[in-house]
Formats: sequence, structure tokens, C-alpha cells
Amino acid sequence: MLDKNAFKILGIIASMTVEGENLVVEKSELLERTGDLTSEELDSNMEALEVNDMINILYSDAGLYCVSLLPKGKLVSEKNKREAATPVAIPEETDGETFTEALPVKPVFDYKKLALICAGSSFGGGFIAAIIAFLIARFA
Repeated sequence: MLDKNAFKILGIIASMTVEGENLVVEKSELLERTGDLTSEELDSNMEALEVNDMINILYSDAGLYCVSLLPKGKLVSEKNKREAATPVAIPEETDGETFTEALPVKPVFDYKKLALICAGSSFGGGFIAAIIAFLIARFA
């Protein structure tokens, strides 16, 4: 399971890479950008990202990483960036009012009904076509 530090590292790697190219980065630079991570935590998070098919570690030593960002990692980093950019409305505190969860909105288009209508009409049309073909063959 990935923690918030792993997603933070993934975002940093995604921001540093050019599409289709490998990234050579020093561990000290990643540690500087992440904040309060230790070298061991960075190594374990990088391994976790590789196990989850988000990055591919091509080379690693005591002070250097050579990584490539995989498509899954790019999608996850873009999703996290989008979610971080969306504003969240916080209701103001009012006297005596309580807030309830909003009920789920019923979709305008019901796919179950559509599927049943399509199945019934295709069966009915085929049945009518079979009757017509039978009558033509019988009386022709």
C-alpha cells in the first residue's frame, strides 16, 4: 500500500521527467524536495512505486537513481494533481442547523430499462420476421 510520501515522490518524478525519456536524479535532490524523509524511507517508497508499476528503476546506487515513469504512474500523478487543484466548499457554521449528506442523484438515463427495451424489441422483431418468412415459404 502506498502512503502519501510515495505519491509525493511520484509527483516530483512526474514533474521532472520529459515524456518518453529516462530521468537521472540524485537522492539528495529528491530528499530535498520531499522534505522530512530519510534515505531509507525514500528507498522503500521508490521500491513500492516500482512494485506497483508506476515507475521503472533502471539503475540505483548510494546517491543516484535512473528511473522511467510508466503510464500508470503518469495517470496517478495527473489524477492527484487534478484532485489537489479542485476547491472544496466547506459549509459555514450556523446556529441550530444540521447538515445531512446529499442523497445520490438518480441518473436521467436508466440503462437497465434501455437494455430491457432493446432486448424485447429485438426479440419481437425477430419473431415477426420469422413468422413472415414462414408464411412466405408456406404459401409461395
